[in-house]
Amino acid sequence: MVLTEDFKMSRTDEVHRITENVYKSIMEQFNPCLRNFVAMGKSYEKALSNVTFAAKGYFDALVRMGELASESQGSKDMGDVLFQMAEVHRQIQVQLEEMLKSFHNELLSELEKKVELDARYLTAALKKYQVEHKSKGESLEKCQAELKKLRRKSQGSKNPSKYGEKEMQFVETISSKQSELDTFIAEGYKTALSEQRRRYCFLVDRQCAVAKNSSAYHGKGKDLLTQKIPVWQQACSDPNKLPERAMLLVQQMGSGSSTGTASLTMGGSSPLNTSKSNLSNLVISDPIPGAQPLPVPPELAVFMGGGLGHQARLMGSDGMSMVNGTTGLHGEEEYCYSGAVTVLLDRIILRWISISELRRGCR
Repeated sequence: MVLTEDFKMSRTDEVHRITENVYKSIMEQFNPCLRNFVAMGKSYEKALSNVTFAAKGYFDALVRMGELASESQGSKDMGDVLFQMAEVHRQIQVQLEEMLKSFHNELLSELEKKVELDARYLTAALKKYQVEHKSKGESLEKCQAELKKLRRKSQGSKNPSKYGEKEMQFVETISSKQSELDTFIAEGYKTALSEQRRRYCFLVDRQCAVAKNSSAYHGKGKDLLTQKIPVWQQACSDPNKLPERAMLLVQQMGSGSSTGTASLTMGGSSPLNTSKSNLSNLVISDPIPGAQPLPVPPELAVFMGGGLGHQARLMGSDGMSMVNGTTGLHGEEEYCYSGAVTVLLDRIILRWISISELRRGCR
């Protein structure tokens, strides 16, 4: 009986110590860690907010790139793709902002309120448990002390039977109080463990709320990107592909150039080509094919008198050749000199005409 009571007392004391330690662990370990968790969560929230701000600038710049592409001649479709990209990422960004709101309202704010209220609540709960435990323990110890005192009287008495009934009453009272104390300690232990578990469950529940929003954020992003990425990749798969309007203009330019080239090579001629190709086959005194009569400059008019050639100048009135104003063989040297001058003048005239034709062709 004594061994059973001693074992029972040691077990009761052990559970009592565990109960106190559970309360203390919540106050001294869980709550400080929770405060640190909230602080780290605020830092995380701030970092995500900065990312959101930077993302806005990034996608504004992407829209500007799309505007430039839309204004270009060969990449208007790329502008549409860039606009789509910016819009898709804007929708994803909106979902991210919703996740941030959930993170702040459903997790950080709730935990911050709990941790502030919890310190006072747990202190009061532990104190209440300790006071009741002390009261019940003292009441039990008092009954046990009375029983010992009664038993000493009974042992020293000549008539110990008269203490028997009273001793039985003390034993019953002590048993009742011990049972009451054990029940109280068991309930206190259960309450302490429940308080501990409730706090961890609340933390997990708040994390689940955030995880749902996070899942919605990632799910929407995945759906949008899975649908759009193949279209975007197809749009940029061929960098050499030009818009139909640009290709039509290229074809028109190409056909116009081919027509012009064909007309020049298959019978059409320009003054420039004539001057380059035909002049080499001309005799000095022959007229240039297709050339219009040109006004004779004053300095040459003296040599072209009356529209006659140099042969008219060299013929006398009787039809005989004149050399430097004389007839007969005695003027042979003067004739050679005069012939050289005539050839030189012909070349000057031909060169002047050729230059005029070339200038007209270039114009």
